[in-house]
Amino acid sequence: MRKSYLEILSETQRDDSEKSPLRALIESNRRKRIRKSREKLLEHIRPSTFTRPRAIEKTGTLIVGIRCEDGIVIGSDKKTIRGGETQYSRKIFEVDIGGKVLFAAEGLTGIRDDFFLLLNYEVRRRRGVDTFYEVKIIVEDIIAELTERYSERLREPRPIGVLMGGLEQLSEGKAILYYIHSEGYGERVDFRCTGHGGGYAYSLAKFLCGPHLCQSLSAEDIAKRVAFVISWVAEDVDSTVGGDPDVFIIRDRDPEAEQLPEDKIQKEIEHARKAKEDFSSLLFPQE
Repeated sequence: MRKSYLEILSETQRDDSEKSPLRALIESNRRKRIRKSREKLLEHIRPSTFTRPRAIEKTGTLIVGIRCEDGIVIGSDKKTIRGGETQYSRKIFEVDIGGKVLFAAEGLTGIRDDFFLLLNYEVRRRRGVDTFYEVKIIVEDIIAELTERYSERLREPRPIGVLMGGLEQLSEGKAILYYIHSEGYGERVDFRCTGHGGGYAYSLAKFLCGPHLCQSLSAEDIAKRVAFVISWVAEDVDSTVGGDPDVFIIRDRDPEAEQLPEDKIQKEIEHARKAKEDFSSLLFPQE
């Protein structure tokens, strides 16, 4: 069988080494110097002076969650990036676990997909849960696992976060909100404005439906204000946020989730458009 060039070269080098121990020592030292020089160069340029461009960016999202007089409200935009292309799809999902539980996830699209797959699997594996707190514990574990898996390889310490809402006993009790941080830590919240658009929306959301107001306003009133806030930020203020707002309500002692009707959503979209025009004229009136 004919030998390859690499095999012939390897045998020649081995024969030379056996014939001349001094030559073998010189060659070994030369290779060590080359390896050390290469390692030193890589150490010098890594990572402060040489950073690979990030191929994956977070999907722009705006999620607002509020506890109000008679329930909770969760709203979001619909703009997502999937495969480098812009799409418009729902970001709030209903899961029936003996009562409706709402989930709104922010972060990378693929990791959000994984979250919902793992959540569905875990709930079925446990054959149901009895309290909303148990659901929160499940979600904390899933989020922690996903962050541990992806944060280092993506160089993104917070690849996902989840806002969730439901009744304390799933089918009865007070409606409450939890926000699960990417570290796998969850906390109960009455007001949360998060996602890429959260920084743009926070002041307006707090002014219109913050803690000083929300406890005295009904869920439907807050839902309209949330739709207004999302419409205000979408496209014009933050180009990564877009699409018609999606707003859901869960009322105290009612296991069903209620979606704000389309006609009311469109009314708030128009309301926000006109308000932006009037706001500009108010600040800079024509003389």
